[in-house]
Amino acid sequence: GGFAYLGPGGGLDGGSIKTAYVQRALEAHVVYAHDISRPVEAGFSQEAEMVRWLSGRVGHKLRPPDLMGAGFHLMGGRLVNDDGTPAALFMYEDDRGRRVTLYCRTGVDAGNTAFRFIAEHGMVAFYWTDGPLSYALTGEMPRGEVLKLAQMVYADIEHSKS
Repeated sequence: GGFAYLGPGGGLDGGSIKTAYVQRALEAHVVYAHDISRPVEAGFSQEAEMVRWLSGRVGHKLRPPDLMGAGFHLMGGRLVNDDGTPAALFMYEDDRGRRVTLYCRTGVDAGNTAFRFIAEHGMVAFYWTDGPLSYALTGEMPRGEVLKLAQMVYADIEHSKS
């Protein structure tokens, strides 16, 4: 794809397992964040059941972070295929109708915990690996806003470990 990699450390290697999932996270955002009738498979009302099911499929305990502090509520989630590996996609929406998606799959780059980002077609994604899981948070808004949300996600995940 025509990715503009804007972070430090060189270009996005589309052939690398370490970053190919980020491209699929952007593709999943495009497909589902714009779906009006059924953006998520399992809605917020069945959150506990949805999270248990997605955790089982992904193979690790998941917990969708709380982004209410930034005005984004959890809409729900769905299972997506990451090149044969199950991944979870959680979707959030604010009162202006803006949507962000958090893509989670078992770790692909355990040695790299730094936040990195890419921008493409008006989308910004921050991605990182934390322990056994890799994450990509994608939104169609200014980079600083997506970064703030990504930092909230990271802090919430860290807090839930303790």
